Amino acid sequence: MVYAAVSCQPIHGGGQTCVTIGNAVINKKILNPSTNTFIDNLGVNDPKYQPGYIVNFRIEVTNNGDSNLAKVDVKDIFPKLVEFGSGPGNFDQKTKTLTFAMDNLAPNETRIFGIVGKVVAANQLPSSQSIVCVVNQALATSGNDAASQDNSQFCIERKVTSAPTTK
Repeated sequence: MVYAAVSCQPIHGGGQTCVTIGNAVINKKILNPSTNTFIDNLGVNDPKYQPGYIVNFRIEVTNNGDSNLAKVDVKDIFPKLVEFGSGPGNFDQKTKTLTFAMDNLAPNETRIFGIVGKVVAANQLPSSQSIVCVVNQALATSGNDAASQDNSQFCIERKVTSAPTTK
């Protein structure tokens, strides 16, 4: 039997992110475009991405258990307004999901994976909003263990340019 702890936190803009912790624990981070450091989330008052920007994510998977995990399966679900660029495994365009597996994760071992996406063009952003916040979700499972989930929120800003004046 697997015992797991659940911790939920609100996400700016609505909803919540819940992390269920078994032995394989996942931590999803996004690169802050101003500081070039990986953090958990970027809210509406933080630096924003713009159309066409490259978005760098980091997934950290840790074995919190006392024994080796033979296999850990990871899913990274891209938000609607971000296109997949690169990362380990296989990307399914229909579900916008990157999947990959790792073998033999030792107790207390952490493995880090870089994933790259790109914000869609300005004409693909909602025309009714100058700023839209999206969530990237990652999950890790190992055998019959409880799944671990983590999200990274960030916001995309459509820069408004003034129309040229005519004489």
